[in-house]
Amino acid sequence: MSELLRKHLVHYDPVHLGLTRTGIANAMMLSLGFSFLRVAGGYNLYRGAEQKSAIDWDSPVGAAAADATSIRNFPWISHAADEDWVYGVRAIGGGGVEEQTTHNCVRARFDGAGDLRDAVPNAPFALAAVPGSGGTLAVEWLYSAAGQEVAPSVFRVYHDNGTGTMDWVTPIGSVSYVAGVQAFSFATGAYSHGTRVQVGVRAESAAGDEETSTRTVTTTAIATPPAALAFVHAREAEAQV
Repeated sequence: MSELLRKHLVHYDPVHLGLTRTGIANAMMLSLGFSFLRVAGGYNLYRGAEQKSAIDWDSPVGAAAADATSIRNFPWISHAADEDWVYGVRAIGGGGVEEQTTHNCVRARFDGAGDLRDAVPNAPFALAAVPGSGGTLAVEWLYSAAGQEVAPSVFRVYHDNGTGTMDWVTPIGSVSYVAGVQAFSFATGAYSHGTRVQVGVRAESAAGDEETSTRTVTTTAIATPPAALAFVHAREAEAQV
């Protein structure tokens, strides 16, 4: 394939007569895919399930004119109850060339009734749990405000209490969010020696809306120190050359 033809096919679609998602979004089916009719340019809408990295940037799910202040999905692109989506928008020029940003994104979460949920903070990350003295655990995590819909007000800490099944309903503790701070920690109560404990942390907004990440970490509580040594022997070590 010649370089000229390759560049042409990036923005035009004569092979499919403009009847692809991209062709339909940009009205190219009216020219059978041979020309770009949105001469003023505009915007294309894309989406992916749950996170930015899952957005399908090759298949527009909506389009808007250059002077638009909002954009919506095509009528045949549906949503269901209890679904989470991430939508991204890209501008497209009058010649059919689209900019390649991956940052203009927003989340859309739907509740059990199919209605949009309120904005929630980002999920904490880099979760860790370190055994402490007396069977306690030090739970640590990081939070990044980059791209957040709303700032958290508090972090809720959850556990499985050694049962193997996480309890995401009743938190075992809370830690207030401090703007500009990235690292947070929480000290749990004591667990029995040798208990395998699973813990998780979720961020909650000032309005009481909590994100629903299921990221957890598991560690073993240490409540009993090792037995004392019964015998210690010392001898002269050989000199190291």
